[in-house]
Amino acid sequence: MRLRTIILGLAGVLLLNALVVLGVWLWLGQDSVSPATVVSAANSPTTAEAVAEPLPPLQSAAPAASPVVAPPEAGAVWAEFDSPRDGEAVSRRFRASGRCGSLPPGSRLMLVVDSGRSVFSPKLPPVIVDGGSWSGSANEYGAPTGGSFFLCVFLVSDEAVLQFTEWHAQGRATGKYPPFRGTLPGAVSLARIRLRVASP
Repeated sequence: MRLRTIILGLAGVLLLNALVVLGVWLWLGQDSVSPATVVSAANSPTTAEAVAEPLPPLQSAAPAASPVVAPPEAGAVWAEFDSPRDGEAVSRRFRASGRCGSLPPGSRLMLVVDSGRSVFSPKLPPVIVDGGSWSGSANEYGAPTGGSFFLCVFLVSDEAVLQFTEWHAQGRATGKYPPFRGTLPGAVSLARIRLRVASP
């Protein structure tokens, strides 16, 4: 009688393990779990404990990355400066203008200050293009008086303009405008001149 009870108990445990494994297999889908996996799981003494409660997905501690903004196709697009001229001294806030070719759909021209170490600060709003001419405003408060910097014209995608607008809004709220380092997302450089900060 005692031996019969033990055998029936073991059979019940094996049946329970098989039902749990079968349930997990059906829950995960037949394509994602092979029969070999099910057989090996059924032979494991801890199967019921291991699969009883599925674990939640791991959460990354890093913040979600910004969406990648692809640069527009520059092709034959060009731009050049009329004012200011290369090497000229300008005030902290100044106007710039020049000429350009036609722009591809979904893109704009934008003035960008480069400190000279691929540290970019886009200037909003984007420049106004009227026919073959463009004009816009820029400022530079990072370089010391007499110091130099580069003023660039970039071809930027509409998605990049939205990203730079959000960046600018955060800067206005916090008083800090961390520059873009290395590259400017969604942008292609078309023209570049070196300027100096004039004495007040």
